Amino acid sequence: MGESGLTAQVLASENTAAGVEQELLEYIQQYVPKNEGYLAGNSVHFDKEFMKYEFPRVIEYLRYRLIGFSFTRLPVRFLFPFFSTLCFSYMRG
Repeated sequence: MGESGLTAQVLASENTAAGVEQELLEYIQQYVPKNEGYLAGNSVHFDKEFMKYEFPRVIEYLRYRLIGFSFTRLPVRFLFPFFSTLCFSYMRG
């Protein structure tokens, strides 16, 4: 198991996938109208595939488009070159 203890906490939890899906959906519905929420993140395509399997009602509620954070690099580099240098310098290796 991982060093953080997260895996052990998940395995010991009494929450079910269906219960977590319901809680997540209710939370999203409080703030986002149907078909207006985007799934965004670094691993957004993996996240969507996982959620299609585990939380299909959440995926159905969200908009069909995805936003990967790497998408933001080009406009930021063009519009804010100094900021871009500070934020994305770690990506150059």
